[in-house]
Amino acid sequence: MSPHKNQVKQERVPTPTPPHAWGGEKGEGILHPKPLTLMSMGAFMSPRLKWWIAALLLCLAPAAVLAQDPTCPQIVQQALAAADAACVNTGRNQACYGNVNLSAIPQPNVTDFAFNTTGDLANVTDIQQMTLSGMDTASGQWGVALLKLQANLPETMPGQNVTFLLFGNVEVTNAVSEDNPDGLKPMQAFYLKTGLRDSQCVEAPESGMLVQTPQGVGEVQFNVNGVDVQMGSTVFFQADAEQGMSVSTLEGAAYVLSEGERQVIVPGTWVRVPLKARDDDPEGFAPAGLPELPESYGGRIDFLKALPFDLLERKIELADPLSEEQVAALRQQIEDHLRDGTPLCGEDPFPSCDKFDLSSIGDNFQRDCVFPPRSADDKRPLCAEVTPPPPNTDIVDNRPCVNEPGPGNPPMPANETRPFCATPVPQNSGVVDDRPCVYKPGPGDPPMPASETRPFCPPPGPNGEASPPPSFDQQVPPPPSDPQLPSLPSGG
Repeated sequence: MSPHKNQVKQERVPTPTPPHAWGGEKGEGILHPKPLTLMSMGAFMSPRLKWWIAALLLCLAPAAVLAQDPTCPQIVQQALAAADAACVNTGRNQACYGNVNLSAIPQPNVTDFAFNTTGDLANVTDIQQMTLSGMDTASGQWGVALLKLQANLPETMPGQNVTFLLFGNVEVTNAVSEDNPDGLKPMQAFYLKTGLRDSQCVEAPESGMLVQTPQGVGEVQFNVNGVDVQMGSTVFFQADAEQGMSVSTLEGAAYVLSEGERQVIVPGTWVRVPLKARDDDPEGFAPAGLPELPESYGGRIDFLKALPFDLLERKIELADPLSEEQVAALRQQIEDHLRDGTPLCGEDPFPSCDKFDLSSIGDNFQRDCVFPPRSADDKRPLCAEVTPPPPNTDIVDNRPCVNEPGPGNPPMPANETRPFCATPVPQNSGVVDDRPCVYKPGPGDPPMPASETRPFCPPPGPNGEASPPPSFDQQVPPPPSDPQLPSLPSGG
């Protein structure tokens, strides 16, 4: 007979309830019950029953965890871990599906295309557009993609690639055309659109694109939203229709070129480039103005610290944000260099001039000057302040010329920046000044007012007759009968 049967046959004696089984306290004949717990019930359970209850709890525990919505920090941790493990074999000019959710549109001529699950690899030449999802705590999704691009790196360095890490609400569209007349490498030019201020916890970075150049290669070049970028560093990009494109240099250095002007971005700062809708695609972006002067990223430091640096090839130390005093000094340096027509390099905190090829794109990193009047939001220097004029800027001045003051004449007013006419003006030179001329003051006459800029009339002939008209066809008034010229009113 089994012990259980023996127990059944035994006389059943009611087990008295222990004094404190309900958690009551001794009092004046009244017990105050508390909730019954497994620990308090354990004294009355058989060992076999305890075992079955423990096994049941162990089985139910994972289901209970899975039934709960993942938290924001868990989503970030799991997404980055999945991308890190799945994308370890990403090769040159390839894109890796790092974490859900991510959708990709192939190029029109590509038929065999599979880029649907974590770990899938695709050649970037086959991708027309890639869209990542922002964080969704209900589904546990947060899109992550990793790209390894050649950019302008030489073919002799196949193991060296530029890392492009995309995360969150990001859309990238390939801008390298099929015929590619500029000889660009795969996806060396693209359009970028990201979310802004969409972090849902301190562990989650805002949506964006993190770019890092390999160690020891100097600088790389690519184009994003029509803005030329040169960098030898780690840089974070965001792009929004209203806020424009922000470029933050986390270490190293970077330059951007927009609308003919280049701007330097030193560590600890960021620069904004205004954007507008593209003419051929209202959903895309194009430059809408000059790059703004650098600002400290001190106000962004919290979400910059949350960027997924562990997925990059090189470990970096995030540069400290510049102080207000440092930013003011930096801006003054930039304005001084632009005024003098010198490149933004070779002086601390600028990068070394031999690290970046400042003549590789465009106009040698010079900013075109502007002739007065200048609008309040125009940051270009006045052409009169640029000595000598910046090289390779192709400045065209189509304003009328003015005659250079001769010996004994008062100097030109300080605000006069028009070019001097040739002396004498050659025939068929194309120089036309259709304003009435004024006669040059004679000995003892008052000087010309400072605001008078009209050209001088030719002197009268020996008998007082008017001289022939000048070669540029200006109308010459007859000479006055009184050889003593009156004072000219201000403004002529």
